[in-house]
Amino acid sequence: MATRSRIAVKQQDGTIDSIYCHFDGYPSGVGDVLINYYSRKEADQLMQGGDISTLGDDPEHCKRYQDAGRKYLDLNSFFEDLGNRGEEYGYILMDDSQWYCIPVVGDGVGELQLVTKVLSERGGIS
Repeated sequence: MATRSRIAVKQQDGTIDSIYCHFDGYPSGVGDVLINYYSRKEADQLMQGGDISTLGDDPEHCKRYQDAGRKYLDLNSFFEDLGNRGEEYGYILMDDSQWYCIPVVGDGVGELQLVTKVLSERGGIS
């Protein structure tokens, strides 16, 4: 069964670039890959390729769909839309170059937390 997620990058102008990822969207899956392999440069490259089925350890090793990603005007728009396409988690690379995780809870989103914090609390940081 798929654990769907949305991976996003906050740009300098405040807009948010994002892609959908179909599989392994839980923090010890997508979250762990993002913090270990995706700096700003790789994350920006990932956004250019569009939606993915699975996240690889670099943008070239991702199984791609034909769909382009989504762009949001600001963080609020991103948070409001998160979960509307079945995503269970959101991930965003912020201005501080840190990856954050946002769980989808019911009709809204949970607390924005560093992926490293979520993984350490669950005993799954690598």
